[in-house]
Amino acid sequence: MFSQVLSSIQVMLDYIPNPERTRVGIITYGSCVNILLPPTDLSKDPEVVYLTDMDEPECPFPISRALFNVASERDKLDYVVSKTLEFYSKIMSEASASTFVAPSLGGALAFSQSLLAKSGGSLVVFAATIPLTGFARIKNRNDAKLYNTEKEKALYEPQIPAYNDLGWKLLGQRIAVNLFVFNSEYFDLPTIAPVATLTGGTVVYYPKYDGHLDAEKLHYEVARILTRYQGFDVVMKLRTSQGLSVTETISAGYKKPGAEIEFSTLDADKSLTFLLKQDDKITDPVAYAQLAVLYTNTNGDRVLRISNLALQVSDQVANIFRSADADAIALSLLRKHGTNLASLPGKTIRDQLTQSVVNILYAYRDKCASSSAPGQLILPESLKLLPLYVYSFLNKPALRTKPLTQADQRIYEVIKCCDRSVTFYLGYLYPKIYALHNFDSPTIYPNPNERPGDVLDEEGRVIIPSNTPARQDRIEADGVYLFDDSEYLRLYVFPPDANSSQGIQTAAAQLFGLESPDDILSISSLPSLPESDLNVRVNNVVEQIRKWKNFAYQSVRVEYVERPSANPDILGMLVEDEIVENDSYTDYLCSIHKLIQQKYQ
Repeated sequence: MFSQVLSSIQVMLDYIPNPERTRVGIITYGSCVNILLPPTDLSKDPEVVYLTDMDEPECPFPISRALFNVASERDKLDYVVSKTLEFYSKIMSEASASTFVAPSLGGALAFSQSLLAKSGGSLVVFAATIPLTGFARIKNRNDAKLYNTEKEKALYEPQIPAYNDLGWKLLGQRIAVNLFVFNSEYFDLPTIAPVATLTGGTVVYYPKYDGHLDAEKLHYEVARILTRYQGFDVVMKLRTSQGLSVTETISAGYKKPGAEIEFSTLDADKSLTFLLKQDDKITDPVAYAQLAVLYTNTNGDRVLRISNLALQVSDQVANIFRSADADAIALSLLRKHGTNLASLPGKTIRDQLTQSVVNILYAYRDKCASSSAPGQLILPESLKLLPLYVYSFLNKPALRTKPLTQADQRIYEVIKCCDRSVTFYLGYLYPKIYALHNFDSPTIYPNPNERPGDVLDEEGRVIIPSNTPARQDRIEADGVYLFDDSEYLRLYVFPPDANSSQGIQTAAAQLFGLESPDDILSISSLPSLPESDLNVRVNNVVEQIRKWKNFAYQSVRVEYVERPSANPDILGMLVEDEIVENDSYTDYLCSIHKLIQQKYQ
C-alpha cells in the first residue's frame, strides 16, 4: 500500500490543477514524524529529520524546506518520492526503535497542521493502525458484547474530544483533511473521522485492503482527490422565500440547525441536505430557494456562486404527491435518522425510518386514495421506490443486526450516506445487474443496430443493457453477470449444468477467450480479454458506467461462484430477497401495510 500511494501521487503531480500556485509536501509517520529534506545537490542523500516529541510536535525548520512548488520544484518532489521509497525500510526500522511503539496519527496531523496554518490547504492522510501513542492517542474500546444492545450507541460517541477539536481548529485555518483508512481490525472512526468530515474532506475506508484487488481502485481514488474541482474557504447559505424556513443542515460531519455551513474545502463529489419547513401560509403561486456559495477557486479568486430553485405551490395534496422526488425524499430520511447512531439505539432508528415511510404512505391513502380497498397497499406512482430504498438501508451495515457489523463499518456507512452524491448512493442501495450472456439475444434486443455496448454517436455515448431485478429468482444459475453497486463492478461467472443453454456457455467462453465452455470452471481472476465484438461492447459498458461515477473508480472483480446463495456479497446485493435472517422486501411491505391499517383504528 505504501509504495502504491507514493507511486500514484508521483504520477498525478502532472495533473495537479494550477501547478504554479500549488505546493506539495510528503511526510511519513510511525511513532515519530519522518521528513526527508532534499539537498541542494540532488545527486546526494537527503537529510532525514525525525520528530520524536509526538505530544507537542513542532516544525524545527522553515516550512519552505518541506513544501515544494509543483511547477518550479518538480525535481525536488520527484527526489523526495524516490528517496522515501528507497529509505522506507530504514525509516520504519528506526521509527520502531524509538520511544513510542505504535503510530501517532494525532501527532502527524498536528505537525501537518503547523505546516499549513498560515496558507491553508489540504491534507491527504493514510492510516493503517489505531493511534495508541502521542497527541490524541486513544485506546481500543471495541467490545463485541455491546453490539445490538442499548449500550452500543456509546461506541459511536468520540472517546476523546481531541480529533473533534482539531477538526474545528483546522476549519478555522482553512485546512481540509482527506482520510484513507486501511484497517481490518479496529480503528475508531467515530472518534477520528470528524477531523476529516468537519473540514469538508473525504473519508475512504478499506477494511480488507488487498493490493492485488484494490491497488487500481486506490490509485484512481487518490487521483480523484488530487485533481477534482474544488473550492476553498467555503461559506454556504440557503435562503428561502416567505413561508419557508431551513430547520436543519446535514453534512457528513454533523447536523446543525439553521441554513449556513462552512467548510475548508468543497469538492465536486459532495452533497448536502437542507431540511425545509413550511411555517406560514404561502400566498404566491411559486416559492423560492436560493443557495449562495462563497469560495476561493484554484486560481485564488474569491467567487460567489448562486443557484436558484422555483417550487410550484399547490393546495392539492394529490399534486404534491404527483411531483414528489423519491430519490431526494429517501436520502433525506436516511441522513436525518442515520446520523443519530451516537444518540439512539439502532432498533429505534430502524423503527423511526419505517414509521416515516408509514406516515407518508398513510397521508397519501388518507388524502388521495381513501376509496381504495382496506386490504390493499397503495403506493403513489412517484414514491414506489421509497420503501425499497429504506428497506435496503435497513439491511446495509449502518443499521443491520445480522451479521455482526463493527463500529468502524457502521459509522463509515453513515458518512458515505451523508457525503456521496444522490446518484452514487441510490445505486449503492439498489445495485444494477446486467446479464452479459444476453448481449446478443435477439429476443431481448431485437434491433441489431442497437445492441448493448454499441457506441451511438461521435460523443461516445454507449447503449446500456436493461438491468435485471435484484432478486435471486431472476439470476440464472449458469449465467454471466455484471453487478454494479456504485463502488465496485463485480463480474460473476456461474458454472454450466446439464440444463445450461449452449448460447450462455458460448458467450462466457467468448468473453474470456476460452477454447471450450468447460474451461469456464478454471477462471479465478480477470484475464486480459481478447479483442472480439462481445468484449469490445462489454468494455464499452464498463467504461460508460465508470464515467457516470465521479468519485468511486470501479475496478472489475471477477469471481467464479457455484450458486448465488453461496456468496454473501451477492446475497447482499439481491436486496429484494430475505437477507441473513431478516424479512424479505415483500415481508417489509406487508409490515408497512399493517402499520398503516393500525393508524385507522
